Amino acid sequence: MHNTDATDLFGRLMQQEIDCAERLGKVLNEERQALGGRDPEALERVTAAKQTLLKEMEQRVAAHEGFLSARRLPPGKAGTEQFLAGLPQDSELPALWQRLQESAAQCRDDNQVNGSIVALSRVRVQQALELLHGKPDNAKTYGREGETHASARSKFIGSV
Repeated sequence: MHNTDATDLFGRLMQQEIDCAERLGKVLNEERQALGGRDPEALERVTAAKQTLLKEMEQRVAAHEGFLSARRLPPGKAGTEQFLAGLPQDSELPALWQRLQESAAQCRDDNQVNGSIVALSRVRVQQALELLHGKPDNAKTYGREGETHASARSKFIGSV
């Protein structure tokens, strides 16, 4: 059985996490637009905002974990679900927990998409540099871990 104060506190903690995750989702969307638009100034602003929100999210998660720990519950999903299982059937907290999980999953997915865009851009820049230095793509070999290695021969574009 949980007291009302604890239930209210946990609801506020989860709502703060949701609010932070939703703001982070907006920033991740702005980051994707900045990456697509190749706008370095916008990317710097968005990156700073993203870092600030990630720090805030760490604090929110720490408060969530502290709540669970104070009640001798396991951390993370297991402890949260254990706490929620003891609530009355009409509690709104399970719906908040579901919303938090969905927001966090969306942020994870959006961040992975942005990471893929960055990785693809890095590959394109590397290919352009190799072209400028006269290293064709077929001059690469692969190591044990699947990493690529450029061949030893090189010819700069425009060299005589």
